[in-house]
Amino acid sequence: MIKMKKLNVVLEVPTEEKASILEKQGFERVGGEPAPAADRFATTKDLQEATEAIYAHISETFQKMGEAMYERLHSALTAAQDKPKAAKASKKEEPHGGTDQPDSADSAK
Repeated sequence: MIKMKKLNVVLEVPTEEKASILEKQGFERVGGEPAPAADRFATTKDLQEATEAIYAHISETFQKMGEAMYERLHSALTAAQDKPKAAKASKKEEPHGGTDQPDSADSAK
């Protein structure tokens, strides 16, 4: 959009033709570019460029995600290997050879 100003009136026009008409009426150009033509269709080249840009972005994103996942997995495995192995907890045995867990032999009938 092209901004045009005359005193305290500011107008926005989409085309050069309309801007030149307003300039003849005393408006001054403030800035801006004309809007692209509404009837312009995307060409095959435009679509190919957009497709390539999207593919490059997706590829880069997946590569970064893969590297991050590999780093997390590698650090977790390294930490697990460096950690001393904890002794497995076994059933606590009583001095008479039984366990502290009740079973059918220990219960009174």
